[in-house]
Amino acid sequence: MITVAPQAAVKMKEYMRARGKEGKCLRIWLKGLGCRTAYGMAFDEFRPGDVRVESEGLAIVLDPLSAEFLRGSHLVWVEGSGGPGGFALTLPGPDSGGTAPEGTEKLPTGS
Repeated sequence: MITVAPQAAVKMKEYMRARGKEGKCLRIWLKGLGCRTAYGMAFDEFRPGDVRVESEGLAIVLDPLSAEFLRGSHLVWVEGSGGPGGFALTLPGPDSGGTAPEGTEKLPTGS
């Protein structure tokens, strides 16, 4: 399933604490399928039918379709060049190019 790099876990927990989201799960989902497949992230609760994963002390929830497509992914923290960093998923497989098609995904401030 999805794993989390230690640095990404630390950064995500800091992000959650700063926004009063401690105790929430990180929801990751696919946005579209095909050539422009991307993903989204937000803080949420576990819902019936979700797949729940724990990695590096971080609870991640996914809908079943997203869980299938994101199997083997790794959540990492990417330092920004001249700006703030962000979170990205590295995806397995030869046709993924190693990272999600949309690159670094930053969580919306309102999550």
